[in-house]
Amino acid sequence: MNKTKINLKIKEIGEFINSKGLKLAIAESCTGGLISSYFTDVSGASSYIENCFVVYSESAKNKILGVKPETLEENGVISEAVALEMLEGLKERHGADYAISTTGILGPDDILFKDKLLPKGLVFIGLMTPNKTTCIKYISNYASREEVKVNIVCKAIQEFHNFISK
Repeated sequence: MNKTKINLKIKEIGEFINSKGLKLAIAESCTGGLISSYFTDVSGASSYIENCFVVYSESAKNKILGVKPETLEENGVISEAVALEMLEGLKERHGADYAISTTGILGPDDILFKDKLLPKGLVFIGLMTPNKTTCIKYISNYASREEVKVNIVCKAIQEFHNFISK
């Protein structure tokens, strides 16, 4: 999806959240702040974005968002459980009404966790509204880290737009 279409989705998301007088928070791991960057590229973001965090390390996920060490130990950092706890932390610790979280693998290699091979490009995208929460498992098949990251960001924004539109 091209940047113009993504910007339109972001504008619609912002207008929707603004119309409710609520706030969006974003917690990113593998996307390294790129989702937040895309949102702040669109005028008006300051009226509805409350917080944006890059929580790349396990300790940052724990300290900033309250992701439990046992969740990280049992499920691994790249998991649905972690993406969902990241959302919970945005809500409980930072007052988010709407939220997006990402945790995944950019590559160049796959990762082995407890005898389970996690492929390069795997991401868990957490999405939250005041009434519902979900997590999407997605695998980007692009070659470079940069392409994988941009693809994941576009996917996260598209999925969030769809999620709040339902």
